[in-house]
Amino acid sequence: EAHKKKIPFMPKCIGVLTSNTGAVIRDIINVSTRRNPNVYIKLLPVPVQGTGAAEKIVKAIETMRKQGGVVVTLTGFREQNRIRRMGDWNIYIPVEHYGMVESIHNLILQQIVDMIVEADGIAMKI
Repeated sequence: EAHKKKIPFMPKCIGVLTSNTGAVIRDIINVSTRRNPNVYIKLLPVPVQGTGAAEKIVKAIETMRKQGGVVVTLTGFREQNRIRRMGDWNIYIPVEHYGMVESIHNLILQQIVDMIVEADGIAMKI
């Protein structure tokens, strides 16, 4: 708990640890730059599933920490997994089925995006 940091209100840089293909990174860039046009999005591409993915995610989190980043993790499966403990903030789904964990995280992230968009008064265009 001692390493945990507050999430800045309007960050200048957002580091994203995810696959460099797919909708996640496009959605993050789209919403973040609309909310804060001056934000810099730094992608640290890592596989999010499969053999060796966990170790690569851990290394990417360590890199983000060294650069002073606040880490938000989205996890599932085992409650005491290492990646969950590494986050300053964590969204944990207590389910062991990958597809279900992914779907629930997507629902939560979409709700967060909707709340940001609503607070900004921007019509939903996603």
